Amino acid sequence: MKNSPIFLSIISFLTGCIFLLLSLWTGLSIKDYQSPMPSYQNGTTEQGNPVTQKVVLVVVDGLRYDVSCKMNFVNSLREEGSDFVSWTVIPSLSYAGWSALLTGAKPEITGKVLNWGDVKLYSENLFSITREGGRGNAVVGCPDWWALLGDNITGGEIVHGSGDFVSADLEVKNAALRLLRNPPALTLIHFLSVDTAGHMYGGNSEEYLFRAKEIDGYIKEIASMLDWNTTTLIVTSDHGHRDAGGHGGEEILSLKSFAVFFGKGIKKAKGEVNQIDICPTISNLLGVKIPSLAQGKIIFECLNQGQENQAVYAYLLMKQRYFFAKAYLDTTGSKIQLDSTFLNTAYSEILAGNFSAGEEISRKGLGNYDSVIEEARARKIFDQRMNVGVFSFTGVMMSFWLLAVMIGRERIKLRQLVVPWLIGGAIVFIYFSIFFMIGMEFSFSVFNETIDVLRAILISFFVPGLLLFLGVGLYGLIGQNRMQHAQLDIRTVGLAIYCFILTFFSLLIGVNGVICGFFFTDFVIHLDAFMRVFLGGFICAGLLMYLGAALPLLEWMQGRTLRGL
Repeated sequence: MKNSPIFLSIISFLTGCIFLLLSLWTGLSIKDYQSPMPSYQNGTTEQGNPVTQKVVLVVVDGLRYDVSCKMNFVNSLREEGSDFVSWTVIPSLSYAGWSALLTGAKPEITGKVLNWGDVKLYSENLFSITREGGRGNAVVGCPDWWALLGDNITGGEIVHGSGDFVSADLEVKNAALRLLRNPPALTLIHFLSVDTAGHMYGGNSEEYLFRAKEIDGYIKEIASMLDWNTTTLIVTSDHGHRDAGGHGGEEILSLKSFAVFFGKGIKKAKGEVNQIDICPTISNLLGVKIPSLAQGKIIFECLNQGQENQAVYAYLLMKQRYFFAKAYLDTTGSKIQLDSTFLNTAYSEILAGNFSAGEEISRKGLGNYDSVIEEARARKIFDQRMNVGVFSFTGVMMSFWLLAVMIGRERIKLRQLVVPWLIGGAIVFIYFSIFFMIGMEFSFSVFNETIDVLRAILISFFVPGLLLFLGVGLYGLIGQNRMQHAQLDIRTVGLAIYCFILTFFSLLIGVNGVICGFFFTDFVIHLDAFMRVFLGGFICAGLLMYLGAALPLLEWMQGRTLRGL
């Protein structure tokens, strides 16, 4: 048949395959992400004096900030101690949050990005430091903590749970009460049922609130076992939950956590901190080394300690960051030079007893080194974003070139392309409407389990094809009567739709790829943009591959119609 669309069909199918491979590559980039410096240690052993003898860290999994404010006993701790909004790391997932709490480092540094894969934490952390220092530590909670920390845990009790998540947390509470009769220097107690309720019923559900209040009572029992002359209690969570349930993405409700400090060495304070600030603050409380990969700050405003020890820990944090910055610059290949004069000057002031001056210089030095780290990271990101920009530009230019060829060789007028473009736009619009109507989103919080990812991939790949073949069916039923008057130029219509889809998704993927960086080569974070790249590739692949299959079918149906006239 004249103007047969077979060649265009092959091109459309192959282009769809390219977008399919792009999506798979994008998804694997986060799954296979590895930290550039997961086990780096600076080799120092310096530490200050302890503010408290023991720290009990209670982690209520998945408890978001607003619901924590409805817990009566936790609120009583807030009133007498320190109360902070704690912004979690991204992704707002459990292993990422747990690692941040214990290392003071973000997921791109610890490598703990997802809740599956290799979960072992190789970075220096509070448990490895207390174990090596002979201070002792313990965990009471689910087996995942042992998978994360391994033999750095020296005591405690694994709670597998005898049934549902409610009974498991009851066992955690009872095990914690037994342990706290003689606690080690660092104790971590983990309650899981609030997070489970969030996934099952949603973050604004009665069931979620009920579990939070139940855990509030458990925390009250735990607090009754503590000696406030020797012990500091910290209550926090690893992440929040959306109203609909789920976390991991960048929604406020997923990222907004809390941190309440009470007991020995704590004074009243309020404000906002980052989740990574809790770790170096615990180092200061216990008088131990700050983990080598820490990126957070010490929350000095909540600590009741002498000026000398505060100046010492301000200096130790600056020194830790100097070594971290030096290693980070080497890892990224940056030529930025570090200014070491802050170290010498602050040390001299502290030795001379000028603690206020030493602390001030240390804070300035910390700010300087953090700025250098961010500058090196920004340069790396810029290079990666330019690579994505080239990909997007190539796809758009290919669309425009094909359109120009079609107009020139086929002598097509632009007005003839309006209807095919509207058809392409309608298919994309209907797809996205279905996507959101069935509860899907371009948010990492929707994909907490592997089955969620597979479901999204299947929907993204097959629904566009169903829409296209539905259009073919409608043409077969309705378009036959019009064949008596004009023959549909299938190649023209197909090429117009092909150009529309290619242009639209090249722009969508290219723009969002530039936002999130060159996927996860160096874990450049913008997870919503990542999801648009990941799922957008599957959507485009489905549309183009099914378009390639639909065009010959349309040609066959047209020929059959004409033979029947």
